Amino acid sequence: MLNIGNSVGIDSKRVICISPYNLSYSKRIIKSAEDNGTLFDVSGRNKRSSIILMEENMVYLSGVTPDTLRKRFDQLSEQV
Repeated sequence: MLNIGNSVGIDSKRVICISPYNLSYSKRIIKSAEDNGTLFDVSGRNKRSSIILMEENMVYLSGVTPDTLRKRFDQLSEQV
């Protein structure tokens, strides 16, 4: 499980992409996921920093930076 903040873990095998929150294409993906009901905001009271794209068009918003998430993802990959 990949910890994406606020004690939320996701299946790292289903992650497609980790991207910064503030990019223009991220905003379009977020809007689309919001319209489809597949958007999950786990940033809590923290500033949104990352967008995580998952299989089945699920999108997570996280307060953890993309670099930190990538490091955690790489650590999980090395363990397998």
